[in-house]
Amino acid sequence: MTTYDFSTQKELFEIAYAILEDYNIEEWSFGGGTALSYCSYGHRMSYDIDIFSEDYSAIGRLIENQEEIAQNLAISLHQVESSPSGITFILEEQGHGLKLDFLYGSSLTSTPYILRNLFGFTNIKVQTPLEIIARKLKHREIITIRDFVDFAYCEQKDKVLTKLKSENIVDIDRFFELVEQFNSFDIEVFNQELKYLASNIFRDKSDLSTIINELMIPSEIIKVAVDDSEVVAFDDFIEAYREIYEEIGSYKVYELTKDETMKFLGKDLITYGDVLGLKLKDIKKSKLIIL
Repeated sequence: MTTYDFSTQKELFEIAYAILEDYNIEEWSFGGGTALSYCSYGHRMSYDIDIFSEDYSAIGRLIENQEEIAQNLAISLHQVESSPSGITFILEEQGHGLKLDFLYGSSLTSTPYILRNLFGFTNIKVQTPLEIIARKLKHREIITIRDFVDFAYCEQKDKVLTKLKSENIVDIDRFFELVEQFNSFDIEVFNQELKYLASNIFRDKSDLSTIINELMIPSEIIKVAVDDSEVVAFDDFIEAYREIYEEIGSYKVYELTKDETMKFLGKDLITYGDVLGLKLKDIKKSKLIIL
């Protein structure tokens, strides 16, 4: 699947597997950027091994025995980082900073993993691209450049972000944050990280820009749900949030034309943020509505 050399990652996976065996952790899956690149797309270099378990007590056992594990790995305790939701063992602080992550977390998609043979092991639960991206987007407060590379390629290849949005696996506010964080990155810093990741798909931040920003750009016909004063949802999110808004109160659904909306707002380009800013009185008195 990949043209990159993943021999180092194979060694790391073997170490992670041994730890799981030593502490009787049976229910787990392989996810994160390395799983995404090695098992699915081969779109960039990735080094860390990310192991996930829905068994909170299993992760707790690793946290409780972190000193013993560190000793077996021949690393010091300052190379161990733990929190209530997981533990990280930093095997190499220089260079690529090789890490083993063992994390607690529930599945977010209906088919979170498939069974694969990899690194000499059989029947390993490998998270699907949809599950990997869902976890990255939902749980990471700060999105990294490598995350954006994953997001953009998965969207370009399989419309993964579009699926997450349309199925309401990740709420709309997170998508607004996604676009905002992407646009805040310095171009030179972003491009330098792309070189480090050795991406064979993206060479420059601009290569990702259209893919990321189009997530928040509406199509030619915009469907909006409006309560007694303002827009409360749009397009796919209308159905996803239907029960919530029905509890709050009544609303009506209108279809607007993108061109007329741009004219009304005096903009050559609009985003869903602009759509959410529309008021009912503006919609009714303008030519936005398709009759």
